[in-house]
Amino acid sequence: MTHQSAKFDFQSCINPESTLPIYKQLQRGIRMAIQDRALIPGETLPAERDLTNMLGISRMTVRRALDELVEFEFLERRQGAGTYVANRFQKGFAEFKSFSEDMSEHGFDARSTWISIKEDIIDATEAKDLEIPVKSRVYRIRRVRYANETPQAIQDSIVPAHCIEDIDNIGESLYSELAKTGSKPYHGQQRLRASLFTSEQAELLETDKKTPCLFIERRSYSVNNRLVELTKSYYRGDAYEMVSKIRS
Repeated sequence: MTHQSAKFDFQSCINPESTLPIYKQLQRGIRMAIQDRALIPGETLPAERDLTNMLGISRMTVRRALDELVEFEFLERRQGAGTYVANRFQKGFAEFKSFSEDMSEHGFDARSTWISIKEDIIDATEAKDLEIPVKSRVYRIRRVRYANETPQAIQDSIVPAHCIEDIDNIGESLYSELAKTGSKPYHGQQRLRASLFTSEQAELLETDKKTPCLFIERRSYSVNNRLVELTKSYYRGDAYEMVSKIRS
């Protein structure tokens, strides 16, 4: 769903005293507005004709600025619907947030399609990897995560069975279920790498196999240092970018 931009002042992008080409000024201003969330995902930009009249510049200049923003996937064009801010999500790599929390902060409704939930007994090799006793009961959970009805990620989770109160009535948020048994994630670690989607994953995410994939493995531990979750997530790389704050 898109909505018309009403708040952002596009004229603030242009500085007549700057030596930077006008199209670059407009391009930079729009990009910064997206990063600062002055323009939000799904928001429709004014038509090229309107931007031309609003800014007093040529339509060719406006088109050149927008074309490059489309190329770098900050903007998207839809036939008959105009140009709008692409659904790119900034995910804090050092932050302990669930998918639902991430989507809520971006103003999107999150939901899941549960592909499979099954109980299993782990063997010695997996027990060592998970740092839990051999023959422990676990739940293996696979789901597709959506933002406003658009599939964004596949998540494969292994959760010790004692961490979930009632698997038959599990709710939308896995972390909320973990909290019911005192197993809410307190600390953990994440690994990130570029990957490729399998044919099955691409089909579940309604995208092409050539779409870039961000693979994230997260191990979460409770306050008493017990593993409560191992989740392998496959995010659409055309919709996500990872951010992390650094200090000198």
